[in-house]
Amino acid sequence: MAAITPEQLGHLYDTHAGALGLYARQWLNGDGADDVVQDAFIRLIQQRRSPDNVRAWLYSTVRNRTISEYRRQRGCEQGRCKLAAGKALWFEAHPGDLLDARTAQAALETLDPDERELVVLRLWSDLTFKEIAEITGRPISTLHRQYQETLVKLKNILVTSCKTKT
Repeated sequence: MAAITPEQLGHLYDTHAGALGLYARQWLNGDGADDVVQDAFIRLIQQRRSPDNVRAWLYSTVRNRTISEYRRQRGCEQGRCKLAAGKALWFEAHPGDLLDARTAQAALETLDPDERELVVLRLWSDLTFKEIAEITGRPISTLHRQYQETLVKLKNILVTSCKTKT
C-alpha cells in the first residue's frame, strides 16, 4: 500500500484521536496522553507504506508508547502498574449523558488493567476481538471470555454505585 496522504491522516485523526486519547489516559494524564496520540499520528505519516490495518496499528503504537512513557515517568518495573487514577477526567461530561463521567471513570478504575484495557478497546474504540488480540497479544477466546466476565463485573459496580447514591 502507498503511504498515508495528509487528507487521509486528517480523516483518521478526526475519526480516532478521541478514542485513542481515552485509551492512553488509562496510564497517563491528559497532556501526556495527548502527546502520545499526536506522536502516533506523526509516526503514521512517516511510514513509507500504510499499515494493513491502520486502526490496529494506531492502537498498538499508542499502547506501546504510552506504556513506555509511563515506565519512564514512574520508574515502574512492571510497566502496567496503576493507572493515572483520579488525576484527570477520562470522559467529557455532557448534560444528556445517561451515565455520569466521574461514575464511569471510577467504575473503570476499579478494574484490573487488562480488564479495563479490554473494555475501553471494545466499547469506546469499537475494535473487534481480532484487532484487540493483535494489539494486546492475547488469544481471542481469552479476550471474549474476559470481556463477558468484565461486563458483568462493571454492571455490578455501577448498580452498587447507583444504589449508594439514592
